[in-house]
Order: sequence, then structure tokens, then C-alpha cells
Amino acid sequence: MRLSAMTSLRSGLVETRRRDGTPIFVGFSKSDISDWTVAISVPVSIAFHDLNLFLWFGLLGVDVFLIAGFVLAFYQSAQIARAVQSLIPQALAVGHGEVPTLPRLGVREVDDVAQALNRADELVKTRTAERNNAEKKKEEANILTGMMTEFVNNVSHELRTPLTSIAASLGLLAGGSLSSLPPATARLVSIAHTNAQRLVRLVNDILDTARLESGKAIFHYASTELLTSVKQAIDAICTIAQGQDLSIRLDVRSPCCIVWADADRLVQALTNLLSNAIKFSPQRGEIVITVEQANRMGRVTVRDHGSGIPDEFRSRIFGKFAQVETGDARQRGGSGLGLNIAQQIATQHAGAITFENAADGGAIFCLEIPLLDNETTEMAKRQRHAAA
Repeated sequence: MRLSAMTSLRSGLVETRRRDGTPIFVGFSKSDISDWTVAISVPVSIAFHDLNLFLWFGLLGVDVFLIAGFVLAFYQSAQIARAVQSLIPQALAVGHGEVPTLPRLGVREVDDVAQALNRADELVKTRTAERNNAEKKKEEANILTGMMTEFVNNVSHELRTPLTSIAASLGLLAGGSLSSLPPATARLVSIAHTNAQRLVRLVNDILDTARLESGKAIFHYASTELLTSVKQAIDAICTIAQGQDLSIRLDVRSPCCIVWADADRLVQALTNLLSNAIKFSPQRGEIVITVEQANRMGRVTVRDHGSGIPDEFRSRIFGKFAQVETGDARQRGGSGLGLNIAQQIATQHAGAITFENAADGGAIFCLEIPLLDNETTEMAKRQRHAAA
């Protein structure tokens, strides 16, 4: 076939066949001077021989590389698997508190894990020793606290009877029932009577706290009118309030609040709340007591107009012997057990005591216990049994 029939180009490369059918590449170029065309043909098989050879060798090299990689990966994975399996007993040993045996395994990452297990074992030993020391100290502290509590309870129990007798005798003398006393002597007797009464209250508070904490306090539950208990608490505390020129105002919003309670213990808790309000109220101040019901609970709030509860004291306000270190409150005395006892009594009634500072000054304490109905009564019984 003529080149002019194959292409109109003056120079280039075309693929064709010889007359015998052999495929060839023909490179040609036509001269601009002589108008001759020079052409050179090369068989296709010869032109691609070196390229095919290169490709075959390349593929062979890739195959060899892949096979070698697979073999190496299989070897490494087997070695790592054996190393990890050898670490399993050591990890279990650490878990059981035993000393692990950690030989060099020849795999860097696994050796790092082995060293981490070794450090973990050391850390576990350190933490275990610290925990044992802490538990030992805690146990010793509990034993010491128990001994101190038992000692205080025994002393208080032994003191209560003679102190009660002394207070009663001094009360007779101070009241002039036996004979008239000179003014100076009468003043000393009155001071002694006041201090004896304070000691009796302190002893009683200590014994009450001990009985409540040990679960030995006896509660006699019955249907109780909340307003009646509040009035009894006011009657019990009104003399002290009048002596400090304080007034108590009762705000009854729900007069028919019937609760399932031990009436005497309920009056004791309310009296302690009122005593606390008196302690922190300024002279000629007012204490407001509100009785209401909300969310199937009987609620009594006691609000004073004192300085409020300091932020640093809020977390320990119901602790034993907890007292705000202010001069005026400190002078008025108190055992620091009243709120603790009141909270424990509320808990025994499936209730609670909460507190907050009033926006315009003073503190508000709120006692809540369930109203009397079948469901709340059963809930209160279950909570008391759980607490016991």
C-alpha cells in the first residue's frame, strides 16, 4: 500500500502490514527539496520486544516482592502472637496480685507492653499498700471514735440522775419554796440552777443522739395532728423566747395536716428548730412558724431574722456539736446537737429537714414528713425498716 494512500502527512509513523501479513511500523519523512519520501519499516514484534521483556521482568519482580512480604508478615505475626500469648499469664498474675515474670520477647511493641505490665504491677502494689494503710487508719479512728462515744455516753448516763436531782433542788431554792434567801445568795442559786438545767439538756441531747445513731431509740407512731405538735413546741419554748424579748407568730395555712408520727419525738424536733431560731434571733425580733401541706407532705417552716447561715458552715450544719462561731450565738450556749437530733427524727419519719437563707435576712428551716394515708404510711414504714 502506498504511503500517499495511508496518510496525507509529510512525516510521521503509521502501523501497517507487509504483503506477507507481518505487522510493521513505518516511519517516513518527505523532503521539501527533492519531494522524495524516505521510509523505514520495523516489525512490530521487534519494536515491542524490549518493552515486553521489561514488563515481564517487572511483573516477576513484583511477584517475588509480594511473596517475600507475605512470608515476612506471616513470620512476624506468628512471632507477635506467641509473644502476646506469653503475656496473658503475666497479665493474669498482675490481676491476682502476684509478681509477673517478664522475659525479653524480641518484639519491641510487645516488650513495651511487658514493661507496662511491670509498671502496672508496681502501681497496683503501691495503691494496695496505700489503701491498706488508709483502711487501717480508718479502722483505728473508728475504734477510737467508738471508745470516745461509749465513754461520753456512759459518763452522760451516770451524770443524768444526779444532775436532775441537783437542778430540781436548786429550782426549789431559787423559787423560794424552802426559805427566803438573801439577794446575793438568791442570785448565785439562780445562776447555779440555770447552769444545772443546761447540763441536764446537754446530757439528754448526748444520750438521745447515741440512741438515735445506734437504732435503740423507741418510736411510738400514731395518727398525729401536726398543728397540735407545733403548738406544744411553742408552749415548751415560749418562756425562753420571752426571756430574750422575742415574739413567735404562728401562720396556719393548712390546719388539718394529719401525719403518722411519734408525737413526743415530733415535738422534740420542732422544739430544737425553735431553739435554734431563738439562738440566732436579735432582741425584739420575730420568729415565724408556718404550717401547711404540699405534695402529700406536712410542712413546718421556722423562719428567724438573724444573720443567716454562713456559706462555710452549710456543709456541716447537721453535724454533731456543730456551732457557728459568732460571738452573740456563742454567748447563748447550746450543745450543737439540736439540729442533728431533729434531722435524725425527721429521717425516722421518712421525712427531712432542709434550710436556706431568706432573701431579706435570716434563715428558714423546713421540716417535712408524709401526710397520713395508706401509701405514705407504708412508704414511711419501709424507709424506717431500711434505716434500721
